[in-house]
Amino acid sequence: MKILIVDDERLARLELRRMLLNQGIAGEVQEASSVEEAIQCMKWGRPDVIFLDIQMPGGSGFSLLPLLETPRPPVIFTTAHEQFALQAYEEEAVDYLLKPFNNDRLARAVARIPSWKKDQAMISRDDTILLKIGDGCQLLRVEEIEILETIESSTLVHWDKKSGKANKPLVKFSRQLDHGIFFQANRKTLINIHRIKSLTIDDKGLIHAHMMSGKEILFSRRRGLLFQKKHSLVN
Repeated sequence: MKILIVDDERLARLELRRMLLNQGIAGEVQEASSVEEAIQCMKWGRPDVIFLDIQMPGGSGFSLLPLLETPRPPVIFTTAHEQFALQAYEEEAVDYLLKPFNNDRLARAVARIPSWKKDQAMISRDDTILLKIGDGCQLLRVEEIEILETIESSTLVHWDKKSGKANKPLVKFSRQLDHGIFFQANRKTLINIHRIKSLTIDDKGLIHAHMMSGKEILFSRRRGLLFQKKHSLVN
């Protein structure tokens, strides 16, 4: 893997390089202390991933993005500032790491790089996902999610009678979320089984999940049968 670290702080670059080595990530690592230096580095080849600081002398990390070739290399932002998360979301960043971050958090970010078998990177209940809510955004703990439903190429996430948009299709969530917690009730909906208040079966034999928020989710016939078998609701 070719890695480009762009950060104006030398110690921050060295620490990230050390953490990547500890993860067992081998390959060529280049460092740049500014957007201008990053551009010079990329003349020697396209990186597989860019770890990009935001606030740097001589230009914001965001000013580098329009200068990247298409398709753009995956970008993971590394910053001490939360207020740029929405802009990072809109730029379709792979992840947004708030400094200081630990090895576990870095590992989850690396696992989401497309060339690092992104679809196989599991999302645990203690992870957070970035949601767009109106003109702002929020980091939501996975265990708080009640329902995920598909909307075009994105996913609408519901929790505590609130909702926000995640920049990832439902099919990827269905592969990555813990199957012991989340169950796909139908083609368009994933539910947190710990947020089910009650279940009913209608006269057609279809299961209805009544969620803590008051929402009602109808299982497809096939998924309903799988749910009953998995949770020993039938003999």
